[in-house]
Amino acid sequence: MTNILLMNIPSGPSPTDYPPVGISRVIEGINPDLNCNLSFFDLDYYRPSFEEIKNKIQSFSPQIIGFSAILTPAYSYLKELSIFIKKISQI
Repeated sequence: MTNILLMNIPSGPSPTDYPPVGISRVIEGINPDLNCNLSFFDLDYYRPSFEEIKNKIQSFSPQIIGFSAILTPAYSYLKELSIFIKKISQI
């Protein structure tokens, strides 16, 4: 079974409770016949530290990690997070 972790990237300085519509459509579109184990982590709402994100990744052991972001305001955070995830994945 393939573990897929999807994360909604913060889109501004404050947490929001706005529903993550884009990534929800991705989740709805995953074919159940693929037999995937899916986990969603709303970084926009919970604002976890990188250490908490690392713990989530290590406990779930995803083979695929996907992001949903409003790219322009989230670019620097997404770039920093991607580099961090790549670094911890090589350990």
